[in-house]
Formats: sequence, structure tokens, C-alpha cells
Amino acid sequence: MKALGKTPQIIACEIESSTPLKSAKTHGKPVKVKRGKSWIDGIGSTSVLIEMWPLMDVLVDDVIVVSHSEAEKALRSLASKARLVSEGAGAVALAAALRPQFCGQNVVAVISGGNIDPKTFGEILNSNYSYNN
Repeated sequence: MKALGKTPQIIACEIESSTPLKSAKTHGKPVKVKRGKSWIDGIGSTSVLIEMWPLMDVLVDDVIVVSHSEAEKALRSLASKARLVSEGAGAVALAAALRPQFCGQNVVAVISGGNIDPKTFGEILNSNYSYNN
């Protein structure tokens, strides 16, 4: 969109247990971060790839960090309201998009993949999952 002269805000999202892009944006360059335990394995790493940083720095306007509980709530919403099975990364995108700061705005969230452990998915749907398990 930006290449076409449009002015969207591109906002990335990360899970609280791994925030390499937020850290890179804060420091102005890729830095190493700790990757904590998470049921969300489609996103999260210890750093932004050096080769990707120049593009990410220019194109990404902001980074939102989502909590595990926000991601779990979003996953339940995707399943119950939209009848979608999404992996954790997709739930993180929805959780970020549901933040009050975006109320009344046009928002696009990429709901990706269905690569989620069935047991974890069931436990989250039944509201008895804790990512500390």
C-alpha cells in the first residue's frame, strides 16, 4: 500500500514472551532478546534478521505487544464467533486489532494458519489453559 502512495499505518504485533521487533524499533537496530515459554510458536524469535531490518524499520510504523491472556481471548473469539481455527500468531493479530485505540477505525488483521496443538486449542477454548503449564 505504501508503495502505491497510500498512507496506511503498518503495525506489527508480538507476543509478550518474545519481542525482537519492538526491541529493535526501540534501539534503532536489531538486538538479542530472550524468547520465553509460549504456546504461540508461529511468531517470536531472539532477534530480527539483519537482512530484514532495513525493510522492517522503514515499513513498520509501530509494534504492539500482546499478552498471552489477550491472545487466548482472541483465539476463543475466532473459534466461537467466526468459526475459525487459527494458530496463536493469528490470534495475536486479532488481539492487537481489538485494542481500544483502534475502535472505529478500519483495521486489517492477518489471521494466519491453523498450526496449533489440538490439546492446547481445546484447553484454551475451555478456558482452563495457562501458558505456564
